[in-house]
Amino acid sequence: MKRISILLILAFLLSACTDDTTMQPPPTVDPFADCGNGDPVSTDDSLMHNWPYPKYRISQLRISPFNGWWAGDYLRFKTVEGETFAQGVFVYDPMRDMPIAQFDDAWGHRWSPDGKTLILIQGFQLYRIDIPSMDLRNLTEGYDVALGSWAPDGSKLFFSHNGQKTPSLPNGMYSMNVDGSEKRWEGDPGAFALLLNDSTFMGFKSDSLIFLHRASGLRTTKHIPELDEWPYADQLDISNSRNLIVFGTVRKGSLHDPWGNGLWLLDTKTWTPRKIRGAQWWNNLYYPTWAPNGNIYASVYCRKDSSSMIWEFDLNGNPLRRITEKTMRVWMR
Repeated sequence: MKRISILLILAFLLSACTDDTTMQPPPTVDPFADCGNGDPVSTDDSLMHNWPYPKYRISQLRISPFNGWWAGDYLRFKTVEGETFAQGVFVYDPMRDMPIAQFDDAWGHRWSPDGKTLILIQGFQLYRIDIPSMDLRNLTEGYDVALGSWAPDGSKLFFSHNGQKTPSLPNGMYSMNVDGSEKRWEGDPGAFALLLNDSTFMGFKSDSLIFLHRASGLRTTKHIPELDEWPYADQLDISNSRNLIVFGTVRKGSLHDPWGNGLWLLDTKTWTPRKIRGAQWWNNLYYPTWAPNGNIYASVYCRKDSSSMIWEFDLNGNPLRRITEKTMRVWMR
């Protein structure tokens, strides 16, 4: 019996570490039922637009496969005396509950495949941050960078240049070595583009995703239901296997016209989108990313404590567990 139990535990651990993991059964109790998200509007809990808004938000969680450090987005409004507005990218050691670094007004962070290097965008420049020294290096002086991505093997970096000040440099995707050398224009797949795989770039255009095939220069378009005309780069992430894309749609509504926001999966073999979660209350977004075990991380608004914290979801959109608390010291104060 003991031997059978050990084998069962090993089988569970192995299955939990695979990419694009299998679906999980839904929870028996809705963990968000007591958040009061649908309660009537009150000016007491409102900071923006006279409707409830999270005063603390943690989102865009990505975990280094090298040392387990977290990188994510933080947002804190000034809510009590002594607090200041804060927004940007944090690096955090969850084992020691210790903030490692804070990069104000930064976005677009992504770990290298080996987890030893982090890139992010700050001041429309792409910076490389080496671990554990945390040394910063600007790799894109002279460009206006919207987003950066890694080659699957970590040998190259790619960035989306959308510059108005440098007309001599065409907009679109550029490749470069990881030290910033040998920059080369690759084509223009649209705004906020990422490398989907070795042969294809993916960008936003109005209510669609644009795919640019590197070898032929051919562009193809995939219409996405409920995608608003304005692209949100932080609402999309690509799985490690490159077989699935998780994205959040953005379509604003009103009290009488519910929001069209939602959480979707897109299979890169069939290109068939599948909605796995509906809109959050008060136009809050999910900011989804992929968890190391192939599940999904997403930021969920809970009105009772005025926060939007990260939860883990399975591929059917079922909530599995809460990852962050607003009392965690994920960013430096």
